[in-house]
Amino acid sequence: MRYFFVALFVAIFIAGCGAQNQEKVEKPAETATESTLAVANESVSTPEPVVAPAPAREKAATQPKKPEPAPEPPRGSESEKSELPKLWDFFATWCPPCKKQAPIIEELAAEYKGQIEIASIDTDKNQELARKFNIQAIPTLVFLDASGKEVSRHVGFFPKDSIIARFRTHGFIK
Repeated sequence: MRYFFVALFVAIFIAGCGAQNQEKVEKPAETATESTLAVANESVSTPEPVVAPAPAREKAATQPKKPEPAPEPPRGSESEKSELPKLWDFFATWCPPCKKQAPIIEELAAEYKGQIEIASIDTDKNQELARKFNIQAIPTLVFLDASGKEVSRHVGFFPKDSIIARFRTHGFIK
């Protein structure tokens, strides 16, 4: 009987979390404009590192959301200008583990500038890119080689020393 109540509680909790997340995901889609959709379909080179400071992420959650063009994975000769490995941090402003991960990502972006491109991608504002990379939970860290091919990913909070170890494993740093 105890297991039944535990399973019921977990099911209700998961359903409640999914409903809250669903509301947040649908809002930006309702406000998307034709120009945003056109930009999302264009070929765009590697995104500039858009590591938003933690306070800016919190502020963004309270301001109305404006559609932004989604960064795309590198394609063709445009990516040749930047032959660096990449770390893409898929996050959301309302996510507590993402808020805990943010300062680590900012530190790494500063420490490895010119060696590794590190970008934070808000999944609420870049839903198409999140779908393209099959982001199911956040935070998700996607490690890409210099050509833009995914070499690994980590779902959930990832400590700084573990990220650095992953950089070494993939040969991003010595």
